[in-house]
Order: sequence, then C-alpha cells, then structure tokens
Amino acid sequence: MLKRNYLLSSTCVLYCTLTLAEALKHPTTTGPAMSLQPFSSPRRLSKQDVLGNCAVLLETIQDASAAVSVIPLLGSVMGATISLIRTVERVQGLQERSIRLGKRAADLMKHVHDAVSHDLEAVDDYLLANLRSLTDTLTAIRDGIEKEKNMTWVSRFLRHQSLSDAFDNHMETLDIAWRSFDTCCLINLRQRLETQSQQSLQLTIRVGELVHHVQMSSSYDAQQLRLFRWHDVRLNKPRGPWNLSDVANGTEFEGEWSGRTVAVRVFDEDSSCQDPAQLMDCVIVNAETIAQIFGYSHPHVWERFYVMEIGCRPLSTSLDIPDPRRRFRILLQTLADYDNAMQYAISLRLPWKNRFVAHGSVSNPSSWKSQWLPSASLRENGSLIVAIEDLLEHGPYGMFKLWSFIYDDETAWVRPSTDPSDTQSNIRSLFLAFVDPDLSRDIDWRRWRSRGDLLSVGDAALGDYGYVSTLGGGTKTFVRLGDIRGLLEADPRYVDGVVEFSEDLNAAPIR
Repeated sequence: MLKRNYLLSSTCVLYCTLTLAEALKHPTTTGPAMSLQPFSSPRRLSKQDVLGNCAVLLETIQDASAAVSVIPLLGSVMGATISLIRTVERVQGLQERSIRLGKRAADLMKHVHDAVSHDLEAVDDYLLANLRSLTDTLTAIRDGIEKEKNMTWVSRFLRHQSLSDAFDNHMETLDIAWRSFDTCCLINLRQRLETQSQQSLQLTIRVGELVHHVQMSSSYDAQQLRLFRWHDVRLNKPRGPWNLSDVANGTEFEGEWSGRTVAVRVFDEDSSCQDPAQLMDCVIVNAETIAQIFGYSHPHVWERFYVMEIGCRPLSTSLDIPDPRRRFRILLQTLADYDNAMQYAISLRLPWKNRFVAHGSVSNPSSWKSQWLPSASLRENGSLIVAIEDLLEHGPYGMFKLWSFIYDDETAWVRPSTDPSDTQSNIRSLFLAFVDPDLSRDIDWRRWRSRGDLLSVGDAALGDYGYVSTLGGGTKTFVRLGDIRGLLEADPRYVDGVVEFSEDLNAAPIR
C-alpha cells in the first residue's frame, strides 16, 4: 500500500514539474492561457456522456410517444433498453465496447418505436409476441452485465478477455433480435397484403353485385336509351318481318308506349344477333327522316326486342286522297325525303346492300312485296319516316320500288285510268308538282327514272304524256294521251314561256 502511494506521489510531482516547465517557456501569458492543460485538442466524449445522452433520448421519446400509451409492451421494451444502457454506463473499462453496445441498443429501440408507431393498427399478436421476446432478451443482457459488473477487481482483471467476448456476444444478440423484429414486420406486412388482397377481391365481387343490381333495376343504359320491360309496352298487331343485313331478323309489331304509337321489333330465335344493345351503334342515327330508337329490352327480359318511332299512317293511304295535286306532292316529297336520308346514311359509311338485286331471282314476288320498306310511313305533316335498317337493306332505289309496288306496276307512277279526264288531271297535277316552288328539296330524276324505259321508246315527242304498254307480244309501246302544253294553256303562269323545256333528257335534275 505504501508502495502504491509512493508511485502516485511521484507521478504527481513529475506532472507538476512538467507543467511548470511548460509555463516558464511563456512567462508573459496571462488569463485563461495559464490554465494547466496538458493538451490543446478538443475534449473527447466519455462513455458516460455518450450512453447518458442515449438514455436521455429514449426517456424523452418514451414520455412524448403516443404509441407507448396504446401499446404497453412498447413501453416495457423501451424501459428494458434504458435500464440496459444505464447498466452499461456503470461498467468499468471496455469503453469502446460499452459505447457500441449502448448505441446499438438505443438504435434498435428507436427502430422498433418508429416501426410500431408508424401504423398502430398493424400490431398483431405475432408482433406483440416478438416485443415480449425482445424485452426478455434486453433484460437477460442487462442481468448478465450486472453480474459481471459486480465481480471483484481481481476477477475482472483476470477475466478481461472473457468480459470483452461477453460484450461481443451481447452485440451479436442485439443484431439477432433486430433481424428477428424486421422479419416479424415483413411477415406482418405480407399477411396484411394478403388480407387486403382478399378484401379487395371481396370488394370487387360486391361492387360487381351492386353494379348488376343497379343494371337490373335501371331504366336507362349508358346512352340514355330506355330499357323496356314487357309491361312498359303494349302490342297491338303484327306489321310483318324485319331484317338487318343478315345480322338480325324478327317480327315487327305495332304497339303503344306512353300514349304514342311505336314499332316493336322482336328478335326471332334463329337471329344471328340476340342482343339488341349490339345493334344500337348501327341503328341509332340522328336524322329527320330516320326513325328514332327509343330503347330496347331490359337485360333481365328473356325475349329480345327494341322500340322505335313509327309514322301515323302507311304510304298507301295517300292513294285515297281525292286531290291529285296533293297526292302527287306526297309521292314526290317521300322520294325527296328518302333520297336525303339515303345520302346521309351513305355519308356515315354504314354497310348496306341493294336487296332490289338480291330479290331478282325470287319466284314469288308477292311474298316479299309486303316486306319492302316495312317501316316506311308518314307523319302527321305528310313527311316520310323510315328506319335505318330499311335504308341499309333496300338501298337508294328502295322508295322508288315501294311506290311501284303500291301502284301495282313497276314502271307506272300513275294508276292507269280509262277516263281521259282523270289521266289529264293526274298528269297536270304531277307536272305542277314538279315546278312548284314550295318543294324545298331537289330530286335527281336521273337516279329515280325507271331503268330507261321511256328512253327506249322512239315514237314519243317532247311534251307528250301517256303510258307504256306491254300488250302485243311483250313489246313496249308508248301510248300517247296528249301534249303537256295543252294542259297548261289555261294557266297564266306558263303562257309566256316561264317554264322552259330541254331537249337533253340527261340534263341537270329538275328543281
């Protein structure tokens, strides 16, 4: 003991001597420079400073964190970590290892706190079990260090190497605990993703069910077309078959919907298309002459059909009009309306075919005359209305052919009469209708002319009117009934030659 005190005294004397010698080298220095400091470099933080700061930081987080109050186990883990750091702080020696162990424990605790507090709802039983295991691990490390710290000085001196190994083992244990916690978080994340995937699938199924329910209970589709059920419409009588370019076919009925007369087109069982919604892009055309589509059958309805606009009377009723002029005006107006509708349909580049040629080989024309332009009818104002399907099916000569059927003759536009006065009246009305300025549309008579029948007759002069007869072996003969100028002599509008005739039959169309 005396020897130890002697060595300590000698060391102090030597230190004072060196300090005094250093001061004598600078005799003029006063103030703070006179403090006895052996080195001028900044003071290095001690183990107590580093570990103390770590402990204070964790205590601050523990006091301010809302996650600790929600998850009590998180507070237990944090308390065990602070206790471990305080224990390491009191260990004599092993400064570098103590600092590394304390900082590793503090970093682990901060990592755990950030991960848990980021999403408190994600904490499940598996993660809570990992927190309990982490608490036990930190407590075991602290107890081991406490036991080693309480050894005598001689024991610690003799077991210095084993104590260093123990601190290294504690570091490895903390690393294992860190990886275990991260693995637990990954498992938790995977389970949550699987749960969310299942919930998303269930949600998708539920949304599909709701969409299906909305569709079943909806009264309109995405294009705001009415979805009809059978109780919405009332069928009155069949109007005949309908056909759309060999894609869909069925029977058309005259019906009633909301107090208005409509056409209900029902699909046959052998129709290639059984879904009216697929035809809507083709049959919905916004034009004055083309029939408007009101809607189609609800998907829940087994029998498929669609409902469209229809006129108030058929074209054949115009034959009952006693006024010849009015009768011919309706004929010309329907030709002009049909021509405009066809030109508009062609501009839309919709597919159509001329059934006039397709039906040329039919052995019994009477079976399909009634099917020609079945939707063609007249509105109350006398204008034409026709379905786009009929335009597509019957082509640009459809209306001309329909009037041929109505007059029971393919080439005559005027029903033959044995009374010359009736014939003159009809011809005069027809001519006046040609030149009437009230007709706002143009008719291309080069298109509507009946296949050049009149051009092949050589015994007709300009101004003659009459009809073509096929009597006498089938040879076409023009039967002259009179001259048009004789019909107009009494009309003052044409006495002075207001109307001029052209010798060129291929001239521009009459306007």
